[in-house]
Amino acid sequence: MEAPPLLRPGNIVFDTPDPERLSEFWTALTGYVSRPLFGEYLGLCDPTGRGPNLTFQRTEAPVATVTRCHVDFYANDPEAVAERAVALGARIVRRVTEGDVSWVVVCDPDGNHFCIVAAVGPDRST
Repeated sequence: MEAPPLLRPGNIVFDTPDPERLSEFWTALTGYVSRPLFGEYLGLCDPTGRGPNLTFQRTEAPVATVTRCHVDFYANDPEAVAERAVALGARIVRRVTEGDVSWVVVCDPDGNHFCIVAAVGPDRST
């Protein structure tokens, strides 16, 4: 039996009532740069071409009370990145250590959860 084709995460989409504000937050936090999109969509991309794109689409739908999916970002110094996120308008939810991995759970200004994971091991390098 032939293996299915490999799927690579290419884009992460954020629903938000204020795409401009959320795009500015993620630009300042990640160092991503603007990428052209159509309509009311705003987009960012990794200037190195390694990471997935980020897209912000306007919605007036209420924020879900439980996040069913979130993004993990790898960092050499998760605490420093978490503090930078807070200075940009985020909120720290909790700090976690399991086994040899530690991370900080954070909410962006719209309440979207994401984790800043210590870049430990070959599959988490920055």
